[in-house]
Amino acid sequence: MNHYTEPGKFAYQRVRTAIETMLTHGELTVGDRLPPIRELAVRFGCNYHTVRKGLESLINDSLLESRTGSGVFVRAGSRTLAVTVPPGAETVLAVICHPPMLPNDSQFIASLHEQAEKRHLNLELHTVSSFSRPDRIFDRIAVRGCLAVLLPLLRSDDNIDEIAGCIGRYPMPFVVGTPFPGLEAYCYESPEIFGLSTSRAVEAEFLYFRALGFNNIVLLLPADEAVRTVSSLITPYMHRCAEAGVPMRLSLAERLPDALDRFLAGMAELRGDLAVICYDDEIAARLIDSARRRNWHVPDDVALIGLGDTSLAAATNPGLTSVVFPYEYVTGSMIDCALALSSGRSAQQHIPVWQPIVIRESCGGAGRVGRETAKEILEQIRLQLQQETGGKK
Repeated sequence: MNHYTEPGKFAYQRVRTAIETMLTHGELTVGDRLPPIRELAVRFGCNYHTVRKGLESLINDSLLESRTGSGVFVRAGSRTLAVTVPPGAETVLAVICHPPMLPNDSQFIASLHEQAEKRHLNLELHTVSSFSRPDRIFDRIAVRGCLAVLLPLLRSDDNIDEIAGCIGRYPMPFVVGTPFPGLEAYCYESPEIFGLSTSRAVEAEFLYFRALGFNNIVLLLPADEAVRTVSSLITPYMHRCAEAGVPMRLSLAERLPDALDRFLAGMAELRGDLAVICYDDEIAARLIDSARRRNWHVPDDVALIGLGDTSLAAATNPGLTSVVFPYEYVTGSMIDCALALSSGRSAQQHIPVWQPIVIRESCGGAGRVGRETAKEILEQIRLQLQQETGGKK
């Protein structure tokens, strides 16, 4: 029987059934634009208003979407869509991130490649300028097919609600790098411990500088980061300042050439007893350049530690002491989580990892107490923090 004239249904329901059949049979697929309503009316043997009501029914159920000025399109995420997945897609991980990438971001992607290769998987990198319409991005990926989608570098200004709404409509699993509200179940690390590793790293930096004899320890954060991103660093810093009875010196700096010059100018009276915990290696490297322009000596006038232990850390002059970001742990955990979700399981991490500090010249440890003693101090701090957090590694 011709499905356009199937009895027992209203006319618009028969239109709906006809279009669903076109989806199932592959006549229409993700991203396709439907013919004009009048053309469909002729094809289905009904009037304009009946076709429009049938389309509205499919739009309300998120099978189709209407784009102002463009027409009606097939929307991804419906189990009725006929998507021909190319051979080999089951070994592909789609990674979506924003350009341009900072050095830390680039190193993160490089680590993802390494971890994927160890598991005989391939990465397919997608860069996007905006997540304002995430379904359009996921549509393209759904057509190409993949084992899972990784969103490792989401920003707080991304459309998180839209992303969360999309995830349930697509057949492939998603793994995110941050447990934003609504995305907690898709994070590689459980929300209870997320950020704890980096928080402990900030505490370790603070305790290390105190052990070296510094009384003025500044936490330097980028002004362009959202409060949510940096709040997990501020709380442990403030706690340790209060505990040690030293002033809390929190500062924000833009990622501009002269921003750190202004920062040092404001800290001039602390010169010689000033230690700075930097948000990342990029800010630390810029601070070293600013100190040189102002004829400050690192570490005698200002000591500093970065975060990430990127290639910048070894390239600065003097060498930058830096906290090792656990790239292998994070990227490996994200991929393992993707593999688990693809087979209907969960694999969130529930124990934080320790982030060691690599001692170079910028922290002043070698000059003040000797390199070996500085290493012993860091090991004592590691054991102290491990004991304070219940023995977790």
